[in-house]
Amino acid sequence: MNDFSKTNYNQAAYLPNNEMIWWAVIVSNLFLALFLTIVLHWAGAKSIFDGLKIGAIFGALYALSADFGMYSMTNVILNLNAIVVDTLAYIIVMAVCGIVVVFFGERKNLVDLSF
Repeated sequence: MNDFSKTNYNQAAYLPNNEMIWWAVIVSNLFLALFLTIVLHWAGAKSIFDGLKIGAIFGALYALSADFGMYSMTNVILNLNAIVVDTLAYIIVMAVCGIVVVFFGERKNLVDLSF
């Protein structure tokens, strides 16, 4: 994906790997996982298929919203190919995360989000 990123994203906008703020990357991902968990709970996801389906939809909508926003207001995303690939990646990652959240949430009752 390195060559794809160099072609489709403005590399000047990114920090080099050795300068990334890793704790902020982790916190960002934890908030995204919490957001997905809340969506799965509110949707009443009970099965692994529910987690896969809702996670994939969530990933697509999240990526499309963020990517089109970035494409329209910044010079980070250089073309629509980058949006397509990023959306597909988010669909896969969030589908897998949805499966994991539902699997462990139902099996271990780890998450109680009743408000």
